[in-house]
Amino acid sequence: MANTDKSQVYIIIRAFDSKCLEQNVVKLVLNFKKLGIKFKGPVYFPTKRENFTFKRSPHIDKKSQEQYKKDEFKRLLLLSSFDFNNALQRLDDDLSLSNGVEVSFKTKDKNNE
Repeated sequence: MANTDKSQVYIIIRAFDSKCLEQNVVKLVLNFKKLGIKFKGPVYFPTKRENFTFKRSPHIDKKSQEQYKKDEFKRLLLLSSFDFNNALQRLDDDLSLSNGVEVSFKTKDKNNE
């Protein structure tokens, strides 16, 4: 892995429920503060919205349709200058995220910008 002094970790948190997402972001932020990890964020991304329309009957009545909406919410936390492996082990012990929340990690070296 890259040198910890010159790398950044992006944590992207996704969910379809905004309340659930906010609760988990607050949990992460409180744990980062407790562990003394320097971070920036949360950064709010635009909401992805998808609308779906289905016909109720496959044969007739085009006017009879049902509409559904799916929203995807995203937040970003930027971590810098810390021991990545040690922090992940300590976070894993302290933190349990609720169902329906997806967390992904990306690393970026400051030298390669």
